[in-house]
Amino acid sequence: MQTYPKVSIIVLNYNGQECLDTCLFSLDQASYPNKEIIVVDNGSNDDSAFRAQKKYPHFLFLFNKTNEGFAKGMNKGIKQALFSGSDFIVLFNYDATIEAFSIERVIDQMLKNKNNGLASPLIYDSTKKNIWFGKGKINFLRMRTEHLLPSSFELCEESYQSDFLTGCSLFISRQVIEKIGFLDEDFFLYYEDADYSLRARKSGFMCIVVPSAFVYHREKSNENFQKIYFLVYSGLVFFQKHTPFWLKPYHIFYIAIRRVKNIIEIHLKKDPVLIQVSRAYKDFFYGEKA
Repeated sequence: MQTYPKVSIIVLNYNGQECLDTCLFSLDQASYPNKEIIVVDNGSNDDSAFRAQKKYPHFLFLFNKTNEGFAKGMNKGIKQALFSGSDFIVLFNYDATIEAFSIERVIDQMLKNKNNGLASPLIYDSTKKNIWFGKGKINFLRMRTEHLLPSSFELCEESYQSDFLTGCSLFISRQVIEKIGFLDEDFFLYYEDADYSLRARKSGFMCIVVPSAFVYHREKSNENFQKIYFLVYSGLVFFQKHTPFWLKPYHIFYIAIRRVKNIIEIHLKKDPVLIQVSRAYKDFFYGEKA
């Protein structure tokens, strides 16, 4: 008789009125037999989580009074999953949906090698035609993380490795959490997934993509100004934390050039987006917590 490890799927919700129900419905319909759904609401003011709680009373709902950010919100769900004895934890975006068979396919691949610590399905955009995430690269020279298209060879494999995996649909084995801990709460938004991936790899685990499993990401974005601010701020935190010692002088020079460019562009264009970039630099270098 086949046994199925327990899987906890954590959905972090913030004002998800437009998409939360679709997300939870897809997870509810997922065919994996030994799963639990944990919804962590991050201080929403649109009642989306309360309505979902009435519709899905068999899910577990946790409520934060304020928006505590992605890492801290997810950590609350991870702690609950560990307490309930889960073998695998899945971080899942509230603006994503999953194919019914995908959980089992990912777990099957993770069980084939104890070093497969983190895993991701192949993630398409909402059209279900274009790959949104199929592979990730950490570009230390340009100080950014990049989504790459997998090769046709990789797409025919059972799984393949990636520099990092996205938090949109991130499968984590319990042994990874027990060895490296939780998400770094210094990241309020963005780069916490790359940070966790790199920490896992440094501890001997692999980050794999399972191309036979599918997730569809609608990408309900935060307001543009907030997104730009945290992409810059969290990127600076990430590369300060992980840049090799020999590359740090180059980064000091590279950041200085970027800041000068930003100042010049603000004076020429008066673009409010550029002002958010400048604010991110200022908060980072003057020690302000985002």
